[in-house]
Amino acid sequence: MKLGFDPKGKYNSSTGEFELTLLFLTYDTSDPSKVLHKLTAITVFKFDFPINTTEIPQFFYRKAIAIMFPSVSAFITTDTSRKYHIAQFGINESISN
Repeated sequence: MKLGFDPKGKYNSSTGEFELTLLFLTYDTSDPSKVLHKLTAITVFKFDFPINTTEIPQFFYRKAIAIMFPSVSAFITTDTSRKYHIAQFGINESISN
């Protein structure tokens, strides 16, 4: 499985909120044109008070992605595991009430 990321962010200086959008893709290694997962995750970081964009340290942007990544990774792992069990064991993915 090959991974791809496309992070984008926007900062609202009047509210002090930074919205990070992360497009996360996994590809089949034998066929790179085949996308296995495509997930768009959005996280909002809020500063204690609005600050100017020039006051935001450069490391914040990289750290914001690092903070968000474990949740995205866990989701992909769970989904991949679920699909594997369905394929291997014929588990019915619908839940009866």
